[in-house]
Amino acid sequence: MSTHRPPPRFASNPAVAAPHQKSYRKSTHRGQALLGPRSRIGRVELGSFRILELLGQGSFGEAYLTEQLHTDRRAVLKIAHGQLVRGPAAANVRRRFAAEVRAATRVSHPNLVTIFTSGETSDGLPAIAMEFIDGETLDTLLQREAPLSGHQLAIFQQLASALNTIHEHGILHRDVAPRNVMVTTDHYGERRAILLDFGMAAITGRAASMAPVGTPLFVAPEQLQLRSEKASDIYSLGALLWWALCGSPMRTDEQSRPIDPPRSLNPAISEELEELLLSLVHPRPARRPTAQAFMEVWPHFAAAFDDRVTQTSLEPPPSSSLAQSHLLVLEPNVVSQRLITKVGERAGMTVKVMEHMELDYDRHRFDAIVVSARCSDPEIRMLLRFAKERAPGAHLILATHGPETAWSSKFDTEVAVPGEMRFLEEVLASLVSHRSMVHSAPAHDSYDVSPVSVEAHSIDVFSSYPPQSEPPSSRSVSLVTPQARDQFVGMMPVLLSELMDAASGHDLIRMQGLCDQVVDLSHQVGARPLERIATMYRELIAENAAGDLEALIEELENAYAEAFRQLGPQENYA
Repeated sequence: MSTHRPPPRFASNPAVAAPHQKSYRKSTHRGQALLGPRSRIGRVELGSFRILELLGQGSFGEAYLTEQLHTDRRAVLKIAHGQLVRGPAAANVRRRFAAEVRAATRVSHPNLVTIFTSGETSDGLPAIAMEFIDGETLDTLLQREAPLSGHQLAIFQQLASALNTIHEHGILHRDVAPRNVMVTTDHYGERRAILLDFGMAAITGRAASMAPVGTPLFVAPEQLQLRSEKASDIYSLGALLWWALCGSPMRTDEQSRPIDPPRSLNPAISEELEELLLSLVHPRPARRPTAQAFMEVWPHFAAAFDDRVTQTSLEPPPSSSLAQSHLLVLEPNVVSQRLITKVGERAGMTVKVMEHMELDYDRHRFDAIVVSARCSDPEIRMLLRFAKERAPGAHLILATHGPETAWSSKFDTEVAVPGEMRFLEEVLASLVSHRSMVHSAPAHDSYDVSPVSVEAHSIDVFSSYPPQSEPPSSRSVSLVTPQARDQFVGMMPVLLSELMDAASGHDLIRMQGLCDQVVDLSHQVGARPLERIATMYRELIAENAAGDLEALIEELENAYAEAFRQLGPQENYA
């Protein structure tokens, strides 16, 4: 394998569409200070854009709200992370920013983000000034309102039109994902979709990347094999439409085929609409329609779907599905997991168990959350933040196993495990009863009731403790936060590129450090095979017994590609 091949492209969502507001400390590189986000507030960059506030940060840059001097126009200024620009991945970062500018300025369309200008900041970092869109991401909209009505589905006609235009200009977007679409309201009160982030874009005919690009759950199967074409963007559009029509993201099998028939998820979907939807996400690119073909038929399908939604809504849904209650259990001890699970099931709840706080905030809503006092302080803080942001109505229960902890005041109820299991069941049963009463009321409740369950265990929750030697359940579930997923997908190509650079110079010490970073990132998202390979090679490198370093990196690339394909985690969409 040649050491002179091009480095991997990046695979990350833009800071504009993924606001994770964390600040980092100033750092220096070769004696020159890098400005932190707070230090940039008030500065004028690219000649006329005064920075007002930090909007968010992604794996490769920060996004700021700015005002353009001598105008009333506001803009978003995206600036690359200084640590990346001044490190081994500098060429890759600059290439990504240049690709975004090149692709976005080749076309003009009302549903594509407008680039105003680009250049370098006063401290030498690549920067792009672009249109400020006052709205929300499609991700946020779908989380709140999916399945959408036919009227709301007009935004997919707009997205298809945008894709058709860039395809006509020989551009592939390659990352059509919910957080790369902003939804705003025009002067007539109609929703308008804007496609963001051309950082993953490719000009037709140019060299392919050596690592997968895109967003897990919305990336086409061929992109996992390092191939992209126009049909790849159509697949991603279909995956977005699937969520909008069916109410939840698409689950696929190992052959990238949808597991659930769309009509089984939403009875308002007609047979014809189901056929169209399945054609958009067909595993074979040649079987997918073009953006133009979709645009020609979609208005008819959207209108017909709206009529069927109206008819279906007149039929009362089964009370059992409406009244379903959900319990999240964060407990590292497998015996306590089973005790609490059984109590939750007896109370009429479906239960999701986690040993560690690795929850994907965007996928689950819960009526009650049981947290073990055995959990670390950072895990408890993370869960409390999750409850505040995504499950504000959830009843918080602290499961104690000894003396009172400092966290007691942060929870609604405190129970001793296993001593107060009957009391816990009474608390959960009362929540279920309240939930049923709410759903039996005439008002429509849009609460997310996607079924979440764990394997039932045939033990008596009121018996004495089962033996501690009992093996852990094989049905452990690893849930991944969007932040951890973005960091993994964004940073792994950078680390692979740096490993290649270190291997070409036979810098074994640097390679050990990079392998450590791969291990950490892999562990955060549950990519166990990649984690094991990186750990093994780190030890071999330390013993100077790694052999062919280029073959080592190629194996890491293959493991990353497989982890990228599986990242989702799709089996948790029930």
